[in-house]
Amino acid sequence: MAKADDIFLWRVNNSQFKDWWKRSGKDPKGFDTYEKDEIESNPYCYVLIDNRPGVGLMAIEKSSAWGSNPDQLRDVILENFNRMMGELFDLEMRIEARMNPKDIWEFMHERIYEHNDYVRKVSFSFQNPKKINKSKGMEINSAHLKAMLKTVEISDALKGFFTMEFDKNSNGKISQANKDMAEMVKLCSENGYDISITFKEFKTYRINDYVRAYYPLTFEVLHNFSIGTRDFDNMTGLETWFNLINEQTKNYLNESEVPTRRNKARK
Repeated sequence: MAKADDIFLWRVNNSQFKDWWKRSGKDPKGFDTYEKDEIESNPYCYVLIDNRPGVGLMAIEKSSAWGSNPDQLRDVILENFNRMMGELFDLEMRIEARMNPKDIWEFMHERIYEHNDYVRKVSFSFQNPKKINKSKGMEINSAHLKAMLKTVEISDALKGFFTMEFDKNSNGKISQANKDMAEMVKLCSENGYDISITFKEFKTYRINDYVRAYYPLTFEVLHNFSIGTRDFDNMTGLETWFNLINEQTKNYLNESEVPTRRNKARK
C-alpha cells in the first residue's frame, strides 16, 4: 500500500470461501428445496516491514482475519518468500518472534493499563508439601493459603488447584495490594509451581513466560504513512514507531533462543 525509506505497509487478504444455502423452489410434494452456493470473502490485516539496513523488523497485526494468530500469517509470508528466494538466489529466510521474560505483576499491569485488556481467569497449581523434598518451606501468613495447603495435605493429594474467574470490572482487585493473592503468587514463583493467567485478548500467560513483543499502533499512523505525511524532522510516524521498538527490544531473544521451560520443583 505504501513505501518510504525502506519501510513498507502491506495489507494481506485471507481469501475465504463459505457455503451458502438458498431456497430454490419446491419439489413435487410441496417441500422447499435448496441449492448450495459459494461466497468468497477477503478479510485482511496489516503487515509492516522495516527493511532499513541493520534493522530488519516485521510487525503483523493481530487480526481475526487470520484467526487472531500472527504466526499463521507469518508462516504464509515465509513460505512465499522462501519459494521465490530459493528459486532465484538459493537463499532461505527466517522470521522469528522477539521475546522477553516478564515479571508477573509488570505483565499484568501492562496488559490491563497499556493494552486495555482484562483478566478472565487466574489458576494456581501447588504441590502437596509432603510429596516433595524441600528442606525449608516458605513462611506462610495467609490463613486462606494455609487452609488450602492443609486441605491438600490431609487429602494426600499430589497437587492442589485454585482457579478464580473475573469480568472486566474485577481487575482492580488483581494486584499486589491483595495480600492473599500476592502471597500465593510468591509461593508458586519461589517453589516452581504453576500460575496461568488468561486474558481476553492475550489468552494465556504463565509465570516467568517469555512474552512476545507487542506494541499498539493507531490507524491514524498507518493512514498518514500511506499518504506520505512526515513530521518536522522529515520522519514518518511508522519510522518513529519502529525506532522505539528496535531500541526497546534490542536485548530480547529470538524465539529459537528462548530456553526450554522446566519445572523447578522437580530439579
